[in-house]
Amino acid sequence: MSARSDIHIDLRDFPLFPGGEPAIRSFTASFAPGELSALVGGDGAGKTTLLSTLARPQGRALLGITDLDAHDIGYQPASSGVWPNMSVEENLRFVADAHGLRGPRSRARIDELIDLAGLESARRRIGARLSGGMRQKLGAAMALLHHPSLLLLDEPTTGVDPASREILGRLIRGAADDGATAIVATTYLDEAESADRVFLLDEGRVLAQGSPAEVVAIAPGSLWAAPIDSADPSATDDERVWQRGRTLFEWLPGRPRPSSAFVSSAPSISGAGKGASSVAPLTIGGASPATPDLELATVEFLLEARTLTPPSRDGDHPAPSSNRGPALVHRTRRSGSDAIIACREVIKSFGEMRALDSVDLDMHPGEVVGLIGGNGAGKSTLIRLILGIDAPDSGTISLFGTPPSRRSRARIGYVSQALGLYPMLSARENLDFTQDVFGVPAADRLQGAAERGPVAGLPLGARRALAVDCALSHSPDLLILDEPTSGMDSLGRARLWKKIRRASNTGAGVLVTTHYQQEAAQCDILIRLEAGRVVEIRRAQGTSSP
Repeated sequence: MSARSDIHIDLRDFPLFPGGEPAIRSFTASFAPGELSALVGGDGAGKTTLLSTLARPQGRALLGITDLDAHDIGYQPASSGVWPNMSVEENLRFVADAHGLRGPRSRARIDELIDLAGLESARRRIGARLSGGMRQKLGAAMALLHHPSLLLLDEPTTGVDPASREILGRLIRGAADDGATAIVATTYLDEAESADRVFLLDEGRVLAQGSPAEVVAIAPGSLWAAPIDSADPSATDDERVWQRGRTLFEWLPGRPRPSSAFVSSAPSISGAGKGASSVAPLTIGGASPATPDLELATVEFLLEARTLTPPSRDGDHPAPSSNRGPALVHRTRRSGSDAIIACREVIKSFGEMRALDSVDLDMHPGEVVGLIGGNGAGKSTLIRLILGIDAPDSGTISLFGTPPSRRSRARIGYVSQALGLYPMLSARENLDFTQDVFGVPAADRLQGAAERGPVAGLPLGARRALAVDCALSHSPDLLILDEPTSGMDSLGRARLWKKIRRASNTGAGVLVTTHYQQEAAQCDILIRLEAGRVVEIRRAQGTSSP
């Protein structure tokens, strides 16, 4: 491109595969140089289709974009695009050669990006041995290396620790500030809030677009909020009600009337409301008008879209279970003073690398505990020890008062990042199999599970919801979830957390790993790991250090 100009896109009923269902039903937008645009939506929303269409010559030809060639475009697919058998430096050198960058200019640019991405310590490490965060940072550096006019990044921060997300954010914003047209797909609403423009996608349609503030301002209906302690927990059974942190929110459909004296004088959880309908909330007692942030606004848009326009493709928003989730058994559980998990001075090493270093941890019935920390902090290793998959080198771990055993594992529901579903079985068959393993009587089995086709054909968000249903199907005393909502849209996350909270309200302990700040706010206790050590324990009521 001799001069950077706006990129205009107009897609209507665009199929992912010839003869298939349209992956993008309606998308019209212009993207300007120097502007960072965020495509927001869950798996199956159309983000990848749009980015891959722009990245391919055939796709650009279809859109009538003829003044761009491969050297004008930097593209990072969701898989990161890193070659696993090449080192960090070799990956970058290969891309530089492909774009005709050689000699001192190439070396200087590679050194600059390695430094900016914080990859100097891994310069000679092959891609297969990089952490997830390092792989994503390297993939972004590869896309940025040749100063592209159009930068396309497909969920570059999904599953990435907060420190790496911050570095990636600086790299992307720097490219836009230098004049690139930057388009980034993300499920993280805190990232989207820093973009110049936001496009909220669902089922290949744009539900809203504009600056983050503009999208919030035009959110449909009215939003109400009440402290969780003053509300009936059964209120979350309503599909328009969800919990975030210690607050319950309820969305009412219909356009709100302009702000009135009632609204401006009413107490508010989040500040002055955007307006209230003349009808009080039907479910939450003692609620007041709430001002949404971008995450809450996207939940409102998605609720309206799925209330007024039912999903049109099987599996997009399947209900492997109802909104209520599995019927949890209110059986006698251990008292709150008995620890479900107790770790004392736990040490675990792999060769010369100490993965866990003198870790102490306690969890009691009904607690939701979040494990946070960067990639390689020790979260997954700790979970493997708690499950009894690996044994500690020293220290002790007890589950329900005894060392991990086959009997104690039967009281656990576990969802790994790989989900653990059988891809060729249907949702119903996966649930049946899980409940057979745990001996759940047929009368107690989940009703309404999807019968259609193998779960391999379902979007990632639907598979994650199903995996949690399977883990909950035997009413476990301990639920362990490894990044359970990665790749889900805001409504999917809200609904999944309903199930998690319902389990904790019946007395189950819940251990969650997450990189998502707004998800961490859902936890009663946060435990932060760094280099295998517990460096902070933060409770909902305050903070203490070990």
